[in-house]
Amino acid sequence: MKWEAALAEIEAGLASFQDVGRLVERCVAIAQAEGARSRLRIHARLAQIFDEHADFESARGHARLAIESADAASDASDAALVASSLQRRDVFEIDLEELRDNIAIAARMAATWPSELDDYLADARAQLSRSLPMDAEREANERALVELLERRGDDSLEELTSSRVRLCRLLLATARRDEAIAIAERIVARDRPPTFALVEAYAVLWEAYRARGDDDASAVRERGAALARAVDSVPESNTDDVIGFLLAPRPFPEQLVSPERVVEVSFGMVADPATRDERGRPTEDGLLSEKIFGPLAEFTCACGELSSFASYGQQCPRCRVEARTSRLRQWRFGSIRLSRPVMHPRCVTAVAALLDMSPGELRDVTSFDEPVLGGPLDAEQSIRERLRDGGARSFGGARGRADHAILEVLPVPPPDAERSPLRRPEVIAAYEAVLAANRSDPAALQGAVDALFTAL
Repeated sequence: MKWEAALAEIEAGLASFQDVGRLVERCVAIAQAEGARSRLRIHARLAQIFDEHADFESARGHARLAIESADAASDASDAALVASSLQRRDVFEIDLEELRDNIAIAARMAATWPSELDDYLADARAQLSRSLPMDAEREANERALVELLERRGDDSLEELTSSRVRLCRLLLATARRDEAIAIAERIVARDRPPTFALVEAYAVLWEAYRARGDDDASAVRERGAALARAVDSVPESNTDDVIGFLLAPRPFPEQLVSPERVVEVSFGMVADPATRDERGRPTEDGLLSEKIFGPLAEFTCACGELSSFASYGQQCPRCRVEARTSRLRQWRFGSIRLSRPVMHPRCVTAVAALLDMSPGELRDVTSFDEPVLGGPLDAEQSIRERLRDGGARSFGGARGRADHAILEVLPVPPPDAERSPLRRPEVIAAYEAVLAANRSDPAALQGAVDALFTAL
């Protein structure tokens, strides 16, 4: 087909950074002549191509045009194209009306081809529930989501439990306690491993029992609180590589981690050099932040607005702290985004040898991304480029990404972990010095980071 050849030309043009405007116009003209079903396929494919080349605005525009042709869909493959177009349309923040429209389109087509659109519908309805106030529309949306997830079966059990819990909270907020109790009782009666959503169900059931004056309220709270401590004690991912990055005496190169990895395990950016406020409580963005690492007091946020087991899993709208248990502070990481890149102090000797420089020369470098003039390095390459090229070669019997020795993000370890470095005052002071230099004296940042790794 002509449009398939035009799409191939567009993809090739984007890959070689050419202006593809006229090619797109030609492809769209072909689409108009081909009919509605071909328009769906052409615009869906254009949305995918632009998405793959990070032109998200163009991707979203073509996704919208694909969706407008959805009524012409006549088989399951067309429904899958609509689903992918809906997802691309959601790349940017969209308003509630647009999200409602997306759900209506997907629901209409899901009546014929449910398996292709159920995943999108579940995600979109969950997003809509988070955006709506506690009103009749949100309740109807949540009931529709529960019905959809029940149809999908056990694969979505955790998601289904979360949706049922949100429905229970809506029912409690509108004084329909008995229905909320019936749903919550069915959740907790099922034998299953402890999960976040299961603890939320116990929290809702305890709140409803307590309001009704039920004798079983205290037993439900005791069981739910024990499950909460068990759930909050389990890290969401393995972070041994990040611990090794911080504490290994000579991490180069196999124990270096990328800045993206540090951000991935982080629950928030630490930015405030002050660790505690004038009342002695952790500052909001400091090294012991409750917002980042978890609350100090069980089921209680920092400002006290949330202060009971009934609030488990909810985030305080004022202080942004989750009402969970302090067990989170045993494994949650934070991070510090440095105002300028610095060299990992434990890697200076190894990196200098790899670059054929002296450690002193390397420490004098102020930018790792500018071409280095003179000396042993190629003037056309920066230190980062040389290290990236050299990251594939063996050093000391190991292989690794040598450019990750250039630090852009520092991990902050869990404050309450056993043997946490943050239990030692000298480490707290060293991190505070890094944060102070990061905020007001970037020239002193390398020295502050050197002192931090000495203290660690």
